[in-house]
Amino acid sequence: MAAKAIVWWYTGSKSMFSEMMHSVADTMNQVLLAYGLYYSLHLPDADHPYGYSRMRSISSLISGVAIFFLGSGFTFYHAVQGLIVPHTLDSSLYGAFAVMAGSLLTEGSTMIMAYREDTAAVLGILVASTALGASALMGVTWPDALGGIGISAILAGVAGFIIHTNTEVLLGKSISLERHEQITRLIDNAKIIRGTYDTKAMMMGGGDAVRFKAEVDIDGRELTRRYLETLPPDKLLEVCLF
Repeated sequence: MAAKAIVWWYTGSKSMFSEMMHSVADTMNQVLLAYGLYYSLHLPDADHPYGYSRMRSISSLISGVAIFFLGSGFTFYHAVQGLIVPHTLDSSLYGAFAVMAGSLLTEGSTMIMAYREDTAAVLGILVASTALGASALMGVTWPDALGGIGISAILAGVAGFIIHTNTEVLLGKSISLERHEQITRLIDNAKIIRGTYDTKAMMMGGGDAVRFKAEVDIDGRELTRRYLETLPPDKLLEVCLF
């Protein structure tokens, strides 16, 4: 991120500015996610009987909104300004291409392990590199400004995905049908349960926490038998007499 900021400062590239803001947004996102993950691990208490698992989604939602307005919005404004008021690029762009190559190498290697998370980062680097290359070859600056707009669009897409995903969780999105049926079967397989009705299950946060509600029909005879099995012989006789 620091290298991109230095290159932008010396070249005045709109694409490099957008890519720098992309890195800032990624860093901010990771910090907020780390805070949300830490807070979500707090144990349930009297004020929050279902725990703090939703804090992961809350922090991620805040991150998505920040990326949209500060990342995408600010870079879009900066790039459009470059189209309206043509800017000048430093004649030497070797530093910019070196930074882009280094970023592509690091982000590309991590994308193998985390495809979804790093695809946007790699795509942003490719857009910035292409825009800078086109401006250098053509001797004009509008491709560089268009590259900034392209990176802004990538940030907007990432922010939209984050906002939509976490809004669904906070609204109480249902778990998958397969998992719902698996939990229901687990309850029904208990010998003391005669039937399970009106089941509802929803995600409690970005992790595996699930809130499950069901109306359960308990077998009274089986319940009585299990209770009697826990009584000592003298107490059992006393219960039977009364």
